[in-house]
Amino acid sequence: MVAKETRQNRKALQASSEPTEVPGSNLPTESVLQELPEDLRNSIIESASYSGLLSRPAMLGKFEEYLIGSAECIVRMAEKEHGHRHNWEDSTLSSVYRITMCSQWMSVIIANSAFFATIILAMYDPLFLP
Repeated sequence: MVAKETRQNRKALQASSEPTEVPGSNLPTESVLQELPEDLRNSIIESASYSGLLSRPAMLGKFEEYLIGSAECIVRMAEKEHGHRHNWEDSTLSSVYRITMCSQWMSVIIANSAFFATIILAMYDPLFLP
């Protein structure tokens, strides 16, 4: 049932002769929204997205309106997350550095061992002895 309604909604959006986007925005035009079922229309209108550690200041203000002190709590949480991430990156980078240095020293040891083994075998090989 839901898939059928979704297909009908897509057809309605495609059949609309008006542009489906407002210039400079990714929101559908009012006429297209009116053709959609009310629950879908509300979910489109009320959705918002952002990325990063903190919400936009307007969103923090709304959190503060509903629960006093929540904006400060969110900022503290973001600060702790930021510090944790830096500590994690520092420890990861130092581990990678140690592994890289160890690998390079091991390759030097292997190369030198092969070089000296070649010299020793050449010195004691009966073909090269006078």
